[in-house]
Amino acid sequence: MRPGDVRLTPTGLLAFGRRLPCSIGRGGVTGNKREGDGATPRGTMRVAGMLYRPDRMVRPAPWAVPIRPRHIWSDDPADPHYNHLTTGPRAFS
Repeated sequence: MRPGDVRLTPTGLLAFGRRLPCSIGRGGVTGNKREGDGATPRGTMRVAGMLYRPDRMVRPAPWAVPIRPRHIWSDDPADPHYNHLTTGPRAFS
């Protein structure tokens, strides 16, 4: 697979001959990403991990990590676990 094989369009992600639904941030797409700007970063990214819900699907890859009922994704910059999978409830948002 080459970088040009996957393209983000206004109607979804074109990959592997299919159009896949996706979301673009309220700030559009940018090459100058900053925390809190609401934008989707432009660039070539590698998949660094995969989370899935075992109550909704079988493990999609041997390295995928199941999401459990108390798992949350911290979105509070003051949280030491910010932008990471952690368990709740927590004192942060």
